[in-house]
Amino acid sequence: MSESLPEQSQQYSNQIIGSRIVHHKVISSTMTEAEQLANQDCDEGTVVLADNQISGRGRFNRDWISAPGKDLLVSIVLRPKLSQLRYVNMAATIAVADMAKNITEQSVSIKWPNDVRINGKKVAGILVESALDNSTLKHAIVGIGINVNSDPESDPNTGGNSTSLFMETGEEIPIKSVLDSIFSSMNELYIKILQGCSLTQMWAGNIDTIGEIINVKYGDSFVEGIARGVDPEGNLIVTKPDGSDITLVGGEVTLKDAFTGT
Repeated sequence: MSESLPEQSQQYSNQIIGSRIVHHKVISSTMTEAEQLANQDCDEGTVVLADNQISGRGRFNRDWISAPGKDLLVSIVLRPKLSQLRYVNMAATIAVADMAKNITEQSVSIKWPNDVRINGKKVAGILVESALDNSTLKHAIVGIGINVNSDPESDPNTGGNSTSLFMETGEEIPIKSVLDSIFSSMNELYIKILQGCSLTQMWAGNIDTIGEIINVKYGDSFVEGIARGVDPEGNLIVTKPDGSDITLVGGEVTLKDAFTGT
């Protein structure tokens, strides 16, 4: 990263998110280090930040592709109650979407459950991993990867369906300004979560998947249908071609042109 990023926590000392920052030039994975720190009982809100990661991962253990020094790679240690865990992903995606809207002034939406897109192209992904002790949530790690100043379209592994803040504005974006926006917004949303508030309605209002004909892969199974909405916990409600509804906790969504069933 070309600009100076916070090495200490003074700037964010009055909030949960960013109360401690661990910054690496190069790291295997911010998620892995954050998990190690969480297991060592680090403070809630501890952030692992990297200029470059060698083995970054997204959902379904896929590689997370980023450009060294050009993108935002961050993992955050949180300790919500188990009943509040469903809202953590919502807080992260809302914070990233709001940041992208403010910077690009473009159409920004959320692809259920955790991708942020600008004009239909992926600009960011969120990964939440958690650890349980019996029925008690020990911690949750929120990984956020954002294409800031890279050119993902030049990478054949992205499939030509990704973008960056730079590509949408034509200007290099200070990564620290992206970080500040996300930390501030996510901190406010996380406090709401701790106070018992639901983020579902706010989150659902940004989801572009709703109303679309989709194909969802979860595990080794596929479900095709129309995405009707989300339930209070953020699960996707899909109406299948036979008219029956199914509720999906997680999965990978792709758009379909039309039903293939009856």
